[in-house]
Amino acid sequence: TESGERISAARGYLTKEVRARKNLTIIGETHAEKLLFEGRRVVGLKARRNGEPLEFRARDVILSMGAIHSPTFLLRNGVGPARELQALGIEVAHDRAGVGKNLHEHPGVNLGVFMKRDKRLPLALRRQILAGLRYSSGLEGCPPGDMYINAHDKSAWHAIGKRIGLMMMWVNRSFSTGELKLKSADPKVGPDIDFNMCSDPRDMRRLMDGVRLLIKLQAHPAVQAACHEIFPVSFSDKARELAIYSRWNDIQTKIGAAIMELSPMTRKAMIKYWIADAPSFDELVNDDSACQEWIKSAVLGHWHISCTNRMGRIDDPMSVTDSHGRVIGLEGLRVCDASIFPNVPCANTNFPTLMTAEKISDAMVNLRKAGIEVALFSDVKPNPVAANVEAGIRVLRAAKNDGVIAWGGGSGLDTAKAIAFMAGQTRPMWDFEDIGDWWTRAHPAGILPAIAVPTTAGTGSETGRASVITDESTHTKKVIFHPRMM
Repeated sequence: TESGERISAARGYLTKEVRARKNLTIIGETHAEKLLFEGRRVVGLKARRNGEPLEFRARDVILSMGAIHSPTFLLRNGVGPARELQALGIEVAHDRAGVGKNLHEHPGVNLGVFMKRDKRLPLALRRQILAGLRYSSGLEGCPPGDMYINAHDKSAWHAIGKRIGLMMMWVNRSFSTGELKLKSADPKVGPDIDFNMCSDPRDMRRLMDGVRLLIKLQAHPAVQAACHEIFPVSFSDKARELAIYSRWNDIQTKIGAAIMELSPMTRKAMIKYWIADAPSFDELVNDDSACQEWIKSAVLGHWHISCTNRMGRIDDPMSVTDSHGRVIGLEGLRVCDASIFPNVPCANTNFPTLMTAEKISDAMVNLRKAGIEVALFSDVKPNPVAANVEAGIRVLRAAKNDGVIAWGGGSGLDTAKAIAFMAGQTRPMWDFEDIGDWWTRAHPAGILPAIAVPTTAGTGSETGRASVITDESTHTKKVIFHPRMM
């Protein structure tokens, strides 16, 4: 706003008029505990509020818990890598290898700036970030604007933080990926998060170049004129301890700030003891090894965690959600937050997350308005079997769909064609094997329309009027045929 106040998504979207709607109920202080399954469909969830159990039933359940808690909630409910879940004694509801994987962040490092008294953030001004520089590294394979620097007039809530600004630099399009796992089946135990920042050499190379650019910038006379000390920030254990809001930390930092104002000697000693015990600028510029080791020790994220329920193709085993946020292989469950990004955006994640929510909500509303029910089915073996076809038919009938759109390779297309063909038949599938005129046994009116979209190069039979399905009882492949199959 004009007054410098940031508007949250809750305030921006959940206005008084929206909150007054009869079809909206907001329940606070409520802890979601368990998804409710009926087969492969999620039909609601169990929760607890002030110790009292609650149960909600819904046609669609949408998780918007963020890139840490959405995958954590899925894992606790048995949706994720089967082996990891079984090792913790969690019953597997749906084996989806990508849940919690592909974790992205924007890795970066900081220089601290002890500001001169007349250059510090005025008390009347809330916003401490007043300038930013977006630039391109030029590294092969990196998009334009893949690096970012901004300047802060304060670094923390306390008295020392109000005297120390920051020169922040981060990689705006990172390639390093981490993962999130459960440490225990106990929901009170938080997940184990490995950010694995700087594991990709492209990220480390750009951070090293960025550090050296920061050092050049800090040497500029205009910057030097605004500060007493500039130093690499390592975020010591003491600094992390002081970052916690408490009365004692308020008192400590006020005393520490007063001592830092006494003389350059006491200020430098306090900075080294409490904030930064790091290599000199000369070492960071001239010694690659020293620069790399400091970056590894000082690197941190920027509250841009994403991609832990990655959106992608349904035939990609590491994809968790499709382009509408639906969890692949399940019905009635969507995820809508930064966890479904395929890659971390080359930007802050606030606006991309809002855009994602608007796109998914528009898709849901528009499909409903059009009277279209979409069911996603992806339970297909590389050589599809009759059980795959039967499972697909159950999903199709439950959603009352009147057609099939298939995409993928031969296995997916063969299965989809067989589902569309068998949806209205009463005889066993093997009665329609491509032998003589067996195809005449089918009820033509029971054959649903099918659209096949091949995404891999093949023989071309994937878009023909037949499906190749494996008979598990004889371990032989059989061709199911009908002239109207496509």
